[in-house]
Amino acid sequence: MNELIVYAQDNTGKWDSNSVSFLVDSIPPASVTDLHNVSYATNYINWTWTDPEDSDFARVKVYLDGEYKEDVDKGAEYYNASGLVPGRYTIGTRTVDVNGTINATLVTNTSTSIMPAERYINGTVWIRSIDLLSQA
Repeated sequence: MNELIVYAQDNTGKWDSNSVSFLVDSIPPASVTDLHNVSYATNYINWTWTDPEDSDFARVKVYLDGEYKEDVDKGAEYYNASGLVPGRYTIGTRTVDVNGTINATLVTNTSTSIMPAERYINGTVWIRSIDLLSQA
């Protein structure tokens, strides 16, 4: 925390000897951690993360392919990018504290909404080309 002292000046240019001081938080919150995709779809990607533990942490600014999308409030810990076409997308996040101080570190994750020809989900193999389910 930094101390900021404010002095008043009247309309004649005379400085008042009284002052007001207050503490200013210029330290941003830590970044999100464990940012990853938890979805397997062609038209959306659902990213989740763990919020920082800073007591003054307030929200996460979310960017998709470099374009600001929205703020996600503390505790939500996810962003769902919907209406996508199959492709590769990068989410970027910056944390913000209650005073509006923004962490300059951009935490990113690149994921795809392109389904692989063969997927393994809970021991089951799904083969896209013939839409056949078979046990692994």
